[in-house]
Formats: sequence, C-alpha cells, structure tokens
Amino acid sequence: MNADDRTRRQTVEPRLNRYRRRQFVLPTAISFIMSGACFVTAWYTGAEPLAVLLICCVGLMIALLSLMFSYMTMLDEGDGLFVGFGPLTAFGTRIHYDEITRVDRGAMTLADGIGIHTNLQGAESFNPGTRDCVVVHLKNSSAVRIGTSDVEVLRRFLEARIEANRSR
Repeated sequence: MNADDRTRRQTVEPRLNRYRRRQFVLPTAISFIMSGACFVTAWYTGAEPLAVLLICCVGLMIALLSLMFSYMTMLDEGDGLFVGFGPLTAFGTRIHYDEITRVDRGAMTLADGIGIHTNLQGAESFNPGTRDCVVVHLKNSSAVRIGTSDVEVLRRFLEARIEANRSR
C-alpha cells in the first residue's frame, strides 16, 4: 500500500479516536483493610480451629470481592463501549453505538451507590464512587448512567460516535 492509497483510505474512512479509561474505586482500600483485620483476628484469637477457618474464609471472600471491584474500565470496542469492573471484568455491559439516541451530563445520587445498580427508574448505574456521570439514553427508552471523573471527554467521544453512526 503506497502513500496515495493510505491518504485516500483515510479520507473515505475517517478514524475516530479510541477511548480507554480505567478509574479506581475509592472504597476498595477500606475493604482490603477489613480483609486484613479478619486475618489478624483469626491469627491472634485463641479460638477453635473451625472458628479460625471461618474468619479466614470471610477475610478471603472480602479480599476477592474487593479485587473484583477494584477499578472500572471503559473501553471503546469499535462498535460499542464496554463498561466493566475489575481485572476479570465479570460484571459489565456493552453499549452498542447504534443503540444510543443521546448522551447527557448527569449526577449520581446517594441512592445510585457504588458499583452496579439498577435504580427505581430502571436505569443501570456503573459508579466507581464519583458524583458526576454520563447518562446514555438508548433506543428502548432505557438509560445507562456511567460514573466518571472525566465526564466531558466521555460525553464528547460518545457524541462523535453517534454522529459517525448516523452519517453511515
């Protein structure tokens, strides 16, 4: 492929900037401290072995849950935006760009909490512990609220993707 072919391809198929953001969840440190407290308690108590095993299992469970929700990833996958928590991203969703009708700036409430929730209006919330969010309205009259400290960049990126899909 020579330079003229590359120039022609870029004018026919303009490339959009990719979006990737990883935001850490603030209460994770508190959960790890609680997990450590369980192990210290199990070590220093002279309880029966079954009680020590139970306390260690609780501490391990808290540590695993903390690890699974330690950060939230927002990643452009070409045809949609993936939003998920943790290194395994077992809990997440994909929002296809052609399903988005509009994008607004919003604010999380105390009822939205931290993590993944569905509020009373039926909107899914993905919140790593921030107040600001991007509200993504979908064609099926539902909404997804994505908490981020980088609201304007995510909103502009999603609006550019919506425009690119409409112009096709």
